[in-house]
Amino acid sequence: MSLAVNCLGMELKTPFLIASGPFKGKGSRIIDMLPGIKDHWGGVVTKTYLRDSRLFMRPYLWVTKELRGVGMQNAGSNLTEPTKEEMRGLAESCRAAHDVGLAIIASIMGRNPGEWGELADMVQEAGCDAIELNLSCPAKATTIEEGLGYIIGQNPELAAEATQAVKGASAVPVIPKLTPNVSDMVAIARACQEAGADGLAAINTVQGIIGIDVETTIPFSSDLKGRAYVSGLSGPMVRPIGLKFVSDICTHLELPVIGIGGVEDWKSAVEYIMLGATAVQVCTAFMWKGQGMGRRMARGLSDFMARHDYQSIEDFRGKSLAHLTTDSEKMEVTAVIDEEKCNGCGVCVTACGESQYDAVHLVDKLAVIDKAKCQGCGLCFVVCKQEAVSFK
Repeated sequence: MSLAVNCLGMELKTPFLIASGPFKGKGSRIIDMLPGIKDHWGGVVTKTYLRDSRLFMRPYLWVTKELRGVGMQNAGSNLTEPTKEEMRGLAESCRAAHDVGLAIIASIMGRNPGEWGELADMVQEAGCDAIELNLSCPAKATTIEEGLGYIIGQNPELAAEATQAVKGASAVPVIPKLTPNVSDMVAIARACQEAGADGLAAINTVQGIIGIDVETTIPFSSDLKGRAYVSGLSGPMVRPIGLKFVSDICTHLELPVIGIGGVEDWKSAVEYIMLGATAVQVCTAFMWKGQGMGRRMARGLSDFMARHDYQSIEDFRGKSLAHLTTDSEKMEVTAVIDEEKCNGCGVCVTACGESQYDAVHLVDKLAVIDKAKCQGCGLCFVVCKQEAVSFK
């Protein structure tokens, strides 16, 4: 049994990649991470940007435990102009990473085709194995003329232009990273494919406001002066969105896809792979749990594969796509109560009654389904904490 995958020609020892994030702004620092990640991660994605002089707020990370998510505004220190010294450090990191069998992917973002091409030249000269195009940073609400941030990722022509500029300057795989802040990601993905993209990465963080302190009226995503920005939301709460978009791409295009968004353990990584992803990136959970989560993910994935007699990742990649359908066939479905599990709490009675179906009643402290009224909607299943509801 093997956890290794071939992702765009990169031989990864596991399908787990450490994503580009605010905790790791400089490629030259990757060398310091290698002792803790070399055995259970497949590689690292690092940031490389040109000349962004705007100031960014501090703090730039916020959390709400209720949503299990993070709001993040990239830090200005991550966005410095690459110097010759930094590029030498990146090259050193690449050599050291390759010595221990890890891939290095450079995530770049330029303002125009010239800058995209310039960055591509720099990072591949440093030894990076692939280039990720950040077409989708939610914190970069700039004009189309500037060509930065999620705006470029919302426009098929601009996305294609950036992809073509980098592809023309690159001898390594080019991977546009797509924004979820669109109505039709497949159109953007197809434009990138036609411009020469070798693979795709989806999704970047979801634009939003993580919450409001209703006592002060100040959004949580604020600095010490009470100034708040719309930022990117990440963490487990965005995984359903990421899964949906990855399934869209894998259903309509043949390009390899790296799944991103809410990967927090081996199981969530498997979800992306079962929808067609070749590998996954981990950002928020890495910040929460650290380098050691790679070991736990690898162990969990190995145990899962052994239980199902999977010999390779390819044995289950894309298996869930066959279950996705738009079929609207009418079925008569009725809820069934497991009397051994039901504790007579009545939560399902209240939910069903107030939803106007009134199909559940308590009889001798047990929930009973009125089959004539039951619509098979699933609400009783959703509210039941005893897992006493099933359907037939």
